[in-house]
Amino acid sequence: MNTKKNVLQFPPLDEETSLRPKIVTTEKDVDAITGQINLSIPQSTSASFAARVTTGSISVTDLVLNDQYVTPTIVTGTLGTGSGSIDLQIITGNIRVTGE
Repeated sequence: MNTKKNVLQFPPLDEETSLRPKIVTTEKDVDAITGQINLSIPQSTSASFAARVTTGSISVTDLVLNDQYVTPTIVTGTLGTGSGSIDLQIITGNIRVTGE
């Protein structure tokens, strides 16, 4: 059994960060203080998903999010079978996640 996990590496976050990972069977946390996080992932992504803002908005489009819990500041759920993990957090700003 292969237990090796793929790891995504992202540049340091700045005022606006756009992420397009090539590997999606992974665990990834992205945290920021202010600005915007834009994440584009394949619609076939399999991961538990959580996005949190203190002040701002969260948008998830073109993805099927199962078992979802949605408030103005939190969105959680499961993409596919949930084999990986995506955790996005920002204090003041917006999170936009798009399936492609």
